[in-house]
Parts: sequence; structure tokens; C-alpha cells
Amino acid sequence: MDLSLRQAADPLGKSPWQIRTLIQTGRLPAHKDGSRWVIRSEDLPLSEGQRRAKARKKRLLRAVVDDALDTQPEKTRYSVRDIIRCSPPTSPPPSWATGSAAPA
Repeated sequence: MDLSLRQAADPLGKSPWQIRTLIQTGRLPAHKDGSRWVIRSEDLPLSEGQRRAKARKKRLLRAVVDDALDTQPEKTRYSVRDIIRCSPPTSPPPSWATGSAAPA
């Protein structure tokens, strides 16, 4: 998105004159559109907090996309009964696992 000098100045806490100086010294990329300067929003320097927020948004977006596309391998769920059934018998399973009553 293209920004005017004032639009670029507000989030940086600078005046349009300060932004113009940054452009003229080559510290902020911009181009002329007719007689006015235009700055791409992507070219504005970010504060540390803005960088962290951007990284967090990127991680959250990635998680949402991965979830929507189901790119994560499906986790297999096992019940206790399945685990007991598949494990090698070292001793008889407890009565609660087989569904039978305990011997009297």
C-alpha cells in the first residue's frame, strides 16, 4: 500500500518534514508520484514491538492455514483397552480391562 508523507509519519511518530529528510538522505526508500513522495507501507521501519506482533500474527496465520488444510499428520488415539490388547502378555490383564468380574 502506498502512503503519503503524513501517513508514513504518523505510525513512526515523526513529522512529514522528518520523513522527507529520511527519504532525501536515502534512509527511507520512496518514489515520486508526480510532485509528491510515496512510501510503500512495507518499507516503513518497524519497532521491536511491531516486529514481535508481526511474527506472532504470522505464526497464528500459519497455524490457522495448517489447521484448515489439515497438513498436520493425524495423531492416532488409543484407548487403554487397545493398548492392553496389543501389548505382549506378561501377566493376566486386570479384571476391569477385560470386563469380567473379579474372582471371588
